[in-house]
Amino acid sequence: MEDALILCRAIGLFTRVSGSDGSVDMFELKQTLREFGKYYSQHEVCCMLEKFKLAHGSSLAQDPKLNLPQFLRLLVNLDEFAPKELPALEKLHDMSPTHIID
Repeated sequence: MEDALILCRAIGLFTRVSGSDGSVDMFELKQTLREFGKYYSQHEVCCMLEKFKLAHGSSLAQDPKLNLPQFLRLLVNLDEFAPKELPALEKLHDMSPTHIID
């Protein structure tokens, strides 16, 4: 049941932030990840997205956006594609997103 609620939330967030073409770019992805409590810099999101695209036979240069199935696949496998070290994460845990500088 909890997985279904997370899936519904993810789809709802995707729908809210996706452009008219039904996809999200790296800026929209960063915003969406923050809604899940994942605070990454723009550089980290770019690297994560490139790593994800390369693992699926593409690249950011070829395809800079994620459709819904790709977005969900990235979220499910976030630990695989996210940066391994986030030195500022502990400091950010108790801070509002407005205090985060990219």
